[in-house]
Formats: sequence, structure tokens, C-alpha cells
Amino acid sequence: QPLDYMALSITEADYIATQESVKEANSLQQLSSNFTNYGPKSEVALTLHFDSQSAIHLMQNPVYRTEMN
Repeated sequence: QPLDYMALSITEADYIATQESVKEANSLQQLSSNFTNYGPKSEVALTLHFDSQSAIHLMQNPVYRTEMN
């Protein structure tokens, strides 16, 4: 699905892609928990790996995060 915004740099594109990946992973985790409602509950830790140091710095910057959301 198309996004409502366009990245102005590779760093911003990496940040946006990571943010969208987290949203998708959370949705999938919720969906999978719906299937396990009838059996034993189990929490599954989700780990995402990415290597963009500049995007990591953006994620750690609270000012930038509030501007993006």
C-alpha cells in the first residue's frame, strides 16, 4: 500500500522502512495471538535486525520521532 509521505534521504527511508516493519510485525503478532486463544498462551519475543547507524540515531532522537508521527 502506498505511504502518505516521501523520504527525502536514504537515512529517512531506512527509518520509515523500519517503522513500517515494526507496525507489520506487531500486526502479525496480534493475529497469531488470535489463533492461540484456544490453547496455552505463550509470549514470543520479536527481534528485528537492521544496520543503518544513521536511522538508529534518528530512532533514538525523541525530537525527530515526534516530527515523524
